[in-house]
Amino acid sequence: MSNRPPLATTVKNPASLARRLRLPTRLDRKVTVLAWCSFVAQVLVIATGGAVRLTSSGLGPPYLALVHSGITGEYS
Repeated sequence: MSNRPPLATTVKNPASLARRLRLPTRLDRKVTVLAWCSFVAQVLVIATGGAVRLTSSGLGPPYLALVHSGITGEYS
């Protein structure tokens, strides 16, 4: 066990907390570019997921929709 106080305590010096957690203390261009790339990728994933949901164009087998709608029987 370490003698460090828990992180939930009030932070008087944010820079020391950043050093303790090994976080960057300043934002350089590389961090900013990576953050924007991550944001754009997440927006694209959400948008394509919404488009698939709205158009019902998923990659599941066609009989799966029949099973979920309550229709049973063989798929031909």
